[in-house]
Amino acid sequence: MQVTGPVAPLKRPTDPVWPGVDLASVIIRSDDAGKTWQRVRSDPFKGVPHAYSGQATVGLADGTILRRVNAEDLRAVGVPERGTAYIQRLAPGAKTWSAPQYLMDPARYTYQLSRMQRLRDGRLLASGNYWEVPAGTRNGPVPLERQGWLLMTSSDDGRTWKDALDAPTAPPPNEWDLAEVGDDLLAVMRTYDPADPRVPVRRQAVLRKAGDGWRMGPATATPFPHSGHPELLSTKEGVVLHIATTGTHWTNDLGQTWHPLPYKSWYYPTSFQTPDGVIHVFSHRGGDDDYGETDQAVMASTFRLRVTP
Repeated sequence: MQVTGPVAPLKRPTDPVWPGVDLASVIIRSDDAGKTWQRVRSDPFKGVPHAYSGQATVGLADGTILRRVNAEDLRAVGVPERGTAYIQRLAPGAKTWSAPQYLMDPARYTYQLSRMQRLRDGRLLASGNYWEVPAGTRNGPVPLERQGWLLMTSSDDGRTWKDALDAPTAPPPNEWDLAEVGDDLLAVMRTYDPADPRVPVRRQAVLRKAGDGWRMGPATATPFPHSGHPELLSTKEGVVLHIATTGTHWTNDLGQTWHPLPYKSWYYPTSFQTPDGVIHVFSHRGGDDDYGETDQAVMASTFRLRVTP
């Protein structure tokens, strides 16, 4: 995301749109492990900046890019899209993104998609949450019984998707992330206390393999304070990392115990590990700030894990 232009008087919290600025969704690429970067493309748009945030973007083996667009965030400027998330494809050499592709029926659901990742078996895994109200109609709180956790898989590089979550038993849905541990998934969830929605908390759950999908177990407490979008990473060293602004922790027992590491990310981190063992973390200097409140930037960090007997 790139925003340029003059800094206007702040209008928070009544106006989510930044007036008089130029917005663009920017893709940059590195061929030398992040030492240098080249701009691939820049797509101008109008609306709320986080509609095009890149935390769900994923690249395919043939060079195709899949991105998530949250059109519910674009309604504030009257963009004529259905008010829910969708994905688009950009094939190698293509000049324009594909038409919107919806993972859930917009006539029945409004949903958010905040992560897409590749599983070891080659499938894509998409995660987020949904509300049982038609797209474009979510103008206030939705009862908990009409909310849910979204988990879907694709065996054809995102062309078709199917539900992969069986019998969830979890706290109120919000952003979450998942890491593969054998055939199972470890999830960390950004949620809140049902007894007091003003209290944000983090919970964790183990999703056990069930057919082509997973069955969610009970949600339990974590040692982590509230932060931004949860970020989990399965590493070649056999541990799962939880990376956050409040610190990084590792587990090798599906979250039964967590151990600290001396690294803190910036806001809304995303991470991956390259074949040489280097862990790359990309995060955002700043927070949910209005334009001009702070000097915002995308931050890149790298580190390795050292395994001792």
